[in-house]
Amino acid sequence: MAKAAPGERTAGYFAVEVLGKRLLSCPSTFAESWRRVRQGSKEEAATAAEVSAAKTSVDEEIDDDREREGRVEHAELTVGAWLRPFAEAVTGPMKAVDAALTKLGLAEGDAPKDDARFDRLVVLIDKHLRHARKWRDDERLIVFTEYKTTLDSLVKRLRAHYSDKGTVVRELFGGLDLSERERIKDAFNDAADPVRILIATDAASEGLNLQETARLLVHFDIPWNPSRLEQRNGRLDRHGQARDVTVHHFVSEQQADLKFLAHVVEKVHTIREDLGSLGDVFDAAFERRFKYGDDERLVAADLDREADSRKGKVQLPRSAEVTAEEAQRLVSLAKDLDLSAPTLRATLEMALGFGVGQPRIEGPDELGRLRLKAPIPPRWQGVIDDGLRLPNRDGGLGAIPAIAFDPAAFVEDHDGRRVFRPRRDTALLHLGHPLFREALSLFARQRFPGGHEAPPSRWIARRGPVPKSIDALVLVTVEELATNDLREPFHQWVRTLRFPIVKKHLGDPLAYVAPGDEGPFEATSTKLFEQARDLWELVGVDVRDRVKAYAKDLTGLTKTILASEGKAAASTQAKTYDKRIDEVKAYVSEQSIEKLQKERAKLTKQLQQTALAFDEHRQRDLESRLATADEELARRRRNADDHIQHLKTERARVVERLIPKRYTLHGTVQVYPVTVEIRFPSGAS
Repeated sequence: MAKAAPGERTAGYFAVEVLGKRLLSCPSTFAESWRRVRQGSKEEAATAAEVSAAKTSVDEEIDDDREREGRVEHAELTVGAWLRPFAEAVTGPMKAVDAALTKLGLAEGDAPKDDARFDRLVVLIDKHLRHARKWRDDERLIVFTEYKTTLDSLVKRLRAHYSDKGTVVRELFGGLDLSERERIKDAFNDAADPVRILIATDAASEGLNLQETARLLVHFDIPWNPSRLEQRNGRLDRHGQARDVTVHHFVSEQQADLKFLAHVVEKVHTIREDLGSLGDVFDAAFERRFKYGDDERLVAADLDREADSRKGKVQLPRSAEVTAEEAQRLVSLAKDLDLSAPTLRATLEMALGFGVGQPRIEGPDELGRLRLKAPIPPRWQGVIDDGLRLPNRDGGLGAIPAIAFDPAAFVEDHDGRRVFRPRRDTALLHLGHPLFREALSLFARQRFPGGHEAPPSRWIARRGPVPKSIDALVLVTVEELATNDLREPFHQWVRTLRFPIVKKHLGDPLAYVAPGDEGPFEATSTKLFEQARDLWELVGVDVRDRVKAYAKDLTGLTKTILASEGKAAASTQAKTYDKRIDEVKAYVSEQSIEKLQKERAKLTKQLQQTALAFDEHRQRDLESRLATADEELARRRRNADDHIQHLKTERARVVERLIPKRYTLHGTVQVYPVTVEIRFPSGAS
């Protein structure tokens, strides 16, 4: 493979990758893959380009496990067809694999005769989930795997082992019907349901909350993307978990690949906070071990060194002074966003009342719950039926549950530990809920109404808090939008500009006040609107000029900030690429090529000595080993040169072209007035 053209090398490495992953997942999964490779090797030869296309298809992130398996099957057939021209070279190794599968009893697709991992899984289940041959009521287990083929094998074997007809062992995989997925999830979270073991794939784990009844998790295989380990763990180790979570994975001191994977798991656990910034480090480690076959001890040591060198670089400063400052910023941001329970209720109340009047929400009752007032407005009937109503067993429409806007309503005390526990009879309404998505969509449509619907007013006049010695306030709510030269929006914000009116003249802008700090307000009146109209005629032109001036100042400030941040970003990225290039050079010279050169020199010396001794057999062996060393040396040099050139090209692209455009304002900051409020002092006549 080292002497092959780049396309052929890519195809070869992909063949190693796809078979290696399946082998590390489950013997049965590998056996199925191997049979398809064998089948493909009997068909018309495939090109490296066809293998590359199959690789692209497999690498694409998709949620349907059955479609994913279909793509893998096609890739395996293609790999087998690609191997056909190399039949003479690979016949021996392929026959050895056939013999190993036959010895394990996997030649015909049966369960393996010897499977240490499955045996250990059964031991774990018996220890934690069973007592006196009966299932315990207080424990459940979730087993994660990367492949549906492995899932199918585990489900079949566990059900056979425990004489289960599908009630104790359940399966969850990507592509299930949404209602079936919810039914399985609800059953697993229902303490009264007989399910005890859930076998799930990574594609099915997104968005699952399984912490209510389970605390035990098994990684049956280890994904090559370490972030998925944390995603799996997060199904149980999350807000609402009342017990300590225990995570199990398989280790082996005899098998190098499993030993390396176990090391990866431990490393992921120790650097959880930095995991997101270390993806490239883990990618390189997996590639070296499983594609190029580098020694697992060397790869593990390099992984530790690189991960430790970056550890902590993405953490927020921990000093008390900075922590207090950051906390204050979060408090200020919360006030700016104003997502308190009363505000959320008022927002939904207003949206529900469009065209039909308010109030549309009743309560609270003795438990603090609220309810939608009947009848439901026609325009809201569909979204409430789909997004809020409880499911009915006969498939019809169920009841509308109570609602709450404050998560505190769902917090329970479990042995001194405060735990968030959703309730079936009450729905927590938040910005991501379908009702709020519909409400926000409705507000957006009202900004630019069409058809026969009357547009809402962008003006309001009312009485409320006004600073002393000021006759009135003009509050202009504006939307700010800025994009860079890549046409990426990087600033979008809504703020309210406050201008005082004193003796019928517009004053300088006042300090910002967060929405949560405003109020209370008094009911408006027709007379107040007339006063507001008269006042606007006096100051309206000045207000427009002030908004234009604000937009100009904001544009200048934005350009200054972008110039400073762009310079820093370019410097940081340049240093990052330079460091990575130096690391590759150091690795090549110190640990890889230098080591091979020493080995080659040693072989050359032995060959010279053998030639003098007239040992032809020994000489041929040394010549073969020397040729292999030369090929490996050439491959590593070529890979290192390609990698370094790629890094240099990327450095130029990012530092010289991408970052300058990302940190350059396109045009000006756009400031769009949204609403105008004219506020008079409370209690004034």
